[in-house]
Amino acid sequence: MKSLLLIAILVSVAATVPAQDKTLNFSGNWTLDKDRTKDLPATLESYSLKVTQDAQQLSIEAAIVGEIRSARGGGGGHDPGGRADLDRE
Repeated sequence: MKSLLLIAILVSVAATVPAQDKTLNFSGNWTLDKDRTKDLPATLESYSLKVTQDAQQLSIEAAIVGEIRSARGGGGGHDPGGRADLDRE
């Protein structure tokens, strides 16, 4: 019985080790999907991100065309009620 439990534990550990080696990679060009994003300012033409990632860091370059003031008014800060959908190209 103990050997069966030990084998089950070893198989479980061995199955999780390869999964831990996987890293998420967000590298790529991301563009705002205006059709799926709510409450966009009328003056925002496009929004895109260029993401590069290596083992040590993640870098983001943003390109904004148009004004990004809040569609609900205010100073153009982060609007927690809004939602932006980005698609990787």
